[in-house]
Amino acid sequence: MIRLGDLVELDKTHSQDAAIVLDMGLLNHNLVSAFTPTQASVNILKRLVRVVLPGVPPEQRAMNWFGSYGSGKSHLGVLIGQLLRDGAHTAEFAGFLRKLENFGENELAEELRRVFLPLTDPDARPYLLVPLYASQTPSLQAKLLEGLYKAIKNQVKVHPALTLEAILPRTEYEAAYHRFEEIVQNAPHYQNAELSDWQLEADYFTTEEMALGLKHYQPLALKTFCLWHQRVCHGAKFRPVDTDGKNVVEAYKEAGQNLATQYHYGGIAVIWDELGHALEDLMRTPERNAVEEIIELQRFVETTCQPNLGHVLFLGLTHVSLAEYGARSEAPQDVRDRLKTIEGRFTSLKVELKPSESEGYHLLGAQRSWTERGHTYLAQSHTAIDSLAAVCGKLPLFQNMSQDLPKIIRDCYPLHVITAAALFAISTRYAQATRTAFTFFRDLNGQTFERSISEAGLFRRELIRLPELIEYYGDKMEKEASGMMEMYRRAIAEVRAKGDECEKKVNIIGVLLLSKVLGEHFQATETFIAAALWDEKLNQSTIETLQKELVWLKEAGLIWKNEVTELWSLAGEAWVDPESLIKEKQDSITLSETWALFTQYPDMRDDLLPLLGKHDIEPSRCGIVRSYSVDLLTSPFKMSSTQLDNPSKAAQVFLVMAKDSEAAIQAQQVCQTVSFHQVYYWIPREGTQRLNDKLRRYVAIEELLKQKTDGEGLKRQFEARWEENRQALTHQMSELFGRQGLVSGRAHIFRAGEDTPLTCKSWHDFRIFLTQAVHQEYPSEIYVCSMGLNNVDDEIYTSHSKVIDVVHKILNFDNNVAYQNDLLGEKETSQTAAIIDGILGQYANQLFIERENGWDIKTVDETKGAMYDILSLIRNELLRKREKPYKISELRKKLLKPPYGLPPSAYAILTAVALRKDIKRLAWVNLKTNEPFEKTLAKAFTANSTLEIRLQDFAKKQLLILSLLAEVLNVSRLQKTDDNDYAREAVQTLRQFIKQLPDTVKEAPKLDDKARQLAKFFRIVGKTPHDLADLLIQLTDIQTEQKSDFGAMNNYPQTQQQLAEIIHAFEKIKNERLHALRQVLREQVPESITEREVLLEQLHNVGTIQAMNLAEVIGTEAINESMIERIVQNVLHKAFDQCSEIEIGQLIGELKALFENSRKPRQPAPIPQPSVQPPLPQQRPASVNLYRIAEPTLDPDTLNVLKELREVIAAYQPRLDKKRMLTAIQQLYAEIERLSL
Repeated sequence: MIRLGDLVELDKTHSQDAAIVLDMGLLNHNLVSAFTPTQASVNILKRLVRVVLPGVPPEQRAMNWFGSYGSGKSHLGVLIGQLLRDGAHTAEFAGFLRKLENFGENELAEELRRVFLPLTDPDARPYLLVPLYASQTPSLQAKLLEGLYKAIKNQVKVHPALTLEAILPRTEYEAAYHRFEEIVQNAPHYQNAELSDWQLEADYFTTEEMALGLKHYQPLALKTFCLWHQRVCHGAKFRPVDTDGKNVVEAYKEAGQNLATQYHYGGIAVIWDELGHALEDLMRTPERNAVEEIIELQRFVETTCQPNLGHVLFLGLTHVSLAEYGARSEAPQDVRDRLKTIEGRFTSLKVELKPSESEGYHLLGAQRSWTERGHTYLAQSHTAIDSLAAVCGKLPLFQNMSQDLPKIIRDCYPLHVITAAALFAISTRYAQATRTAFTFFRDLNGQTFERSISEAGLFRRELIRLPELIEYYGDKMEKEASGMMEMYRRAIAEVRAKGDECEKKVNIIGVLLLSKVLGEHFQATETFIAAALWDEKLNQSTIETLQKELVWLKEAGLIWKNEVTELWSLAGEAWVDPESLIKEKQDSITLSETWALFTQYPDMRDDLLPLLGKHDIEPSRCGIVRSYSVDLLTSPFKMSSTQLDNPSKAAQVFLVMAKDSEAAIQAQQVCQTVSFHQVYYWIPREGTQRLNDKLRRYVAIEELLKQKTDGEGLKRQFEARWEENRQALTHQMSELFGRQGLVSGRAHIFRAGEDTPLTCKSWHDFRIFLTQAVHQEYPSEIYVCSMGLNNVDDEIYTSHSKVIDVVHKILNFDNNVAYQNDLLGEKETSQTAAIIDGILGQYANQLFIERENGWDIKTVDETKGAMYDILSLIRNELLRKREKPYKISELRKKLLKPPYGLPPSAYAILTAVALRKDIKRLAWVNLKTNEPFEKTLAKAFTANSTLEIRLQDFAKKQLLILSLLAEVLNVSRLQKTDDNDYAREAVQTLRQFIKQLPDTVKEAPKLDDKARQLAKFFRIVGKTPHDLADLLIQLTDIQTEQKSDFGAMNNYPQTQQQLAEIIHAFEKIKNERLHALRQVLREQVPESITEREVLLEQLHNVGTIQAMNLAEVIGTEAINESMIERIVQNVLHKAFDQCSEIEIGQLIGELKALFENSRKPRQPAPIPQPSVQPPLPQQRPASVNLYRIAEPTLDPDTLNVLKELREVIAAYQPRLDKKRMLTAIQQLYAEIERLSL
C-alpha cells in the first residue's frame, strides 16, 4: 500500500514559526530569498519605489499595511527593511528579483535594482532601520525615541565611522539626566536614594538605577524621573525645553538631516509591527491621554516625512485600518474622530491572500516537497488534475482562474483545491497568530500522511477535504459562531444515533456549516457539494447519490433547501414547525382589505408597489419636465376626492383596490361620471381580494423575523419562506397592475369621464400615452432648457441666489453697462450663464435683441406667440388697478395650469422681463424687511407664499390729497413729471421731514393728535404711500370739500389749511422749547458789551465749574439757536433734540438760579493754613468759603483740565448726591490753591 507520506513530506527548511519577529527577521537574509511575490506585495513595492524619491507628499511616506494574521505583513516588512538597508543587489535579493520577473513584474524588478543601489556605490542612500514592536512604554512618542536610540547605537557598533553624538541631538532623556546631575550636585544624598521614599519604586528601586535608565533611553525611566522631579522640587515640573532637550519630532528630524548630510543616508525607516496593539494599549489605559498622543503621532508623520533629504519612512503594520481600532476598542467618540483624522495622513494598503485569486496558493505548496516517488506519481496525474479542474472551474469561486486552476491544484496538494480556498477565507475571518493558512500543514497529525493512495492514482480519496477544517478551527468558531456550531453538533449526533453508514451525511453537514461560515463563493448548491466531496459534476449517478443523502437529512429535519436560491442549509431547530408559527401570526392580523393592509404596512407597500409615488414624464419639446403621481384608491370612492388638486402635477393615476368583481364594476361606473383633466384609474376586473392571504403572510413572516427566534436556522427558514411568498405576490401584482393583466384583459385603465378603456398593454405603453396626452395640455408653453429650472415639481431654484442674481440684472439692465450683452455680463461657462441662455437666449426664447447701440431685452410688444401671451398675462395681472392687493400665488396658479404649465423656477425671471420698465410702480404689502425687490419677487413665487403686491398708481382721491400735500411742502414739479411720480415725491418729502424730527418732538405730550397719528404711521413697518394717502384723507375734510363747488374752484383751501396745521404742529413744539430758553437768556444776558462783561465776571466769581462753563459759552456773541444748543450740551451733556420737556424746564430753572446767584455780593475767604487740613470735609457756616476767590483765566489748557474733571465726576455722579459732590470739588479746589502758594 502506498501512503501519502511516501509521496510528500513537509519542507524542513521552511520556517516553522507561527509568526515572523521583525527584529530577528531583519537579521535573517534567508527570509528574503524565501519571500514569494503576491499582488499585494507588488503594489506596495511599486509605491515604495516612488516614495523614496524627492517631492513626494508626506502622507505617501507614511503607510499603514493592514491585514489578518498570516497574510504576510511581517515577512513583507522584513523584505522591505532589508531592501532599504542593504539595497537590491545582494545574493538573496537576486533570487527574489528572479521570482518577481517570473511573476510578470520585470519592470518593477528593474526599478528596484536602479533605485536601491549596492552599498558600495557612491550614489547609494541606505536607510537607518528603526524596528518597533507593539508598545510597552508610557507613550507612543517614548517608544519612537527609544527605538531611534537603540537603532543608532546598534548601527554605531556595525559602522565605527558613525557616532551617536553626531547623529542624535540632545534629547529629553539627556536633558533629564543632566537635570538629575544638577540636583545631586546640590543635594548629594539623592545620588542613590531609594525611590520608595517617594512611593515611586514600581519600576526602579533607586535613583541611581533610574539615572542609568535615562542614559539608555528607557521610557519608564523618563516617566519615573518626571514624577520624582516634581516631588523633590516642590511641585515644579520637569521641562526638557528649558535645557534644550529635543522632543521626538525634533530628534527624528535632526537625526535624519545629520544622517543625510554627514553619512549619505536616505533617511530613517520606522517599521512598527503590531502598531494596532500599541493603539489598543493606549485606549485601554485610562491614565494616558489618547487624543493627545494620537495628535502627536499625526504631527510626527506630517513633520518628519516631509523633507526630501533625511526624511522618515513610517511603515505601520496593523490587523485592521487605523480608524477601525476605535470602534473595536469601544473608545470615546473624540478618540474615534482623531483616529479617522490620522488615517487620512497615512496611505492605507491592505495585505491579504484572496481565495478568489491565484497568488496565495503556491505559498501552500512551498511548505511541502515531493519525494522522488511522488514526482513519478505526479507525472502520471494529468488526467485527474484536468478532471478536477473541469469540475471546480464551473464554480463561481474559480471562474476567474480557469487557466491557472491545474497549476493551483498541484500547488495545493494534498489539500483539495476547495479546501485550500476555504483555508484562506477562514483564516482571514478567524485570524490568530498561531493558526494561519500556512500553519495548517505544520499542525496536521500523523494519521493524515498514513492515508492510502488509490490504485487509480493521485488527487482522489487521499485529498484533505473541506470538512476537515472544522476540527482545526472549531474552538475559534465556537466563540464567533456558537449558534452554528451548536446546530452542527446536534445534527451530527442525530445522524450517528440513527445508523452506521453516516460518513457521507456527516461530510454534507460539515460542508453546509462551512458554507454558512465562509459566505460568498462557498454557497452550498448541489453542484458545490458534489465538487467538494466527490470531485464530480452533477451527472445522473451523482445526482442519485447526493439526492439520497440530502433527502434523508431533510426528512430528519436536519437540513432544508431554499427553493428560491436553491441553497441548502442546516436546520438547527428540527423540533420547530415554521409553518405553524407563521399561521398563528397570520391569523392574528385582522385586516381584510387590500387597501387597508397596504396603508397599515407601508414598508410592504413600498416593496411590492415600487411604482407608487411621483414619476417624471419625458421632457416636452420645450425641455420642460412634468410629473404624475401614482396612488392607491379604495373602493367605493367619490369622484370629487380624486380631482387633481396639486397644480404641480400634470396627471394622477389611481390603482383601485376594489374588493371583488362587483366592486370593480361599481368603480368603473363612478369614474365615468365626471371628466377631470389627466386623471386615470387602473382597475383589476376581479378585484384584489385574492392578494390578502399572501399579504398577511408577508406581514406575519416580517414580524417573526423581527423577533428573537430560537436560532439562526429557523431565521433562515423564515427568510426563505418570506422570499418565496414575496415572489408569488410579485407575480400576482403583475397580473393585476402590470403587463399580464392588461394583455389578458384582467385589468383596464380608464380616463376620468370616459367609458372606453385605454388600449395600452403595459406600463411602458401607458407612459407613452400619458406623455403625449400631458404634452397636448400645454400648447402655450415656452422654452425652459436650464437644468434644474425645467422641472415643474422641483422648486430648488425658485428662490435660489442665482435666479435672484439674474432677476437683478434684468431689472438693472438699462442702468449698468456691465450687464448689457446676451448673457447679462456672465461668463459663458458659468452656471448663471446657463440659466440665462436656457430661458432668454438665442436657442430658447430669443428675448435678447441687438439694436444699433448694442444689446437690449425685448419689450413685451416685440415678442410673439406663447411668449407674448405669457408676458402679457404677467403684465395684466400685476399692473391692473384693484381695490385690494394682489396675491402672487394667484399668478403662480395660472402659470402652472394649462395652457402654460411652466416651472415656478422661471417665474421671477419672466416677471422681470415683463415689468422691468414698470417695476417702480409696484410695491409689496405688509413686508417687514427691507430686502431687495428681486429677492422678494423670487420668494413670492415659492409654494405656500402669502406675499401680496399692489400697483402704486394712486386713485383720484389719493392723487388729490397728495398733490395738496406737495403744495404745502413746497415740492417742486418738473415739466414732464407724471401725477403719480409727483405724488410719490410728496410722500418722500414728508417721510424725510418726519424722520429728521427728534423723538422728543414726535412724542411730546403737547403734540396735536393728528400730528401724533402721522408720526405713529411712519413708525409702522410695511406701510405704503397709498396707506399714507388714505390716512391724510381721514385726517382732513377733503371728502366734504370735494362735494362743494367752492372747494374745487379754489384748490381746496380748507384741506390745505388742515395739512399745513398738521405739519406746523411739529414745528410749534420744537419752537416752543427754543422760545422758552431764548426768553430766559434775553432777560438775564444783556446785549451791551460792557454789561455782558460784568455778567461774565460775576459768573466766574461764583467759582463753580458750571458757572464758568456758562460764561465761556455765552461770551460776547448774540443770543441765537447755536448758543442755546451749546448751553444745553454743557449743562445737560446731551443734544437739545434729545432733551425732554421736563429736562428743558429743569434747565430753565437752573439757569435762572445761577444768574441770580452770580449777582449776589461775595467776600474773599481767608487763605487756609497749610498745617491745618481736616481729613474729611466738615460742616461750616454758609458764609465761610474754603477757597480764595480768584479771577481765573480760562485758557485752552484749563478748559481741557475742566473737561477731564467733568468726565471723572460724571462717572461717580450716580453714586453721590449733589451736595457731597460739590463739597468734594470745593475741597479739591482748596488743595490746588494751597499747592500754588
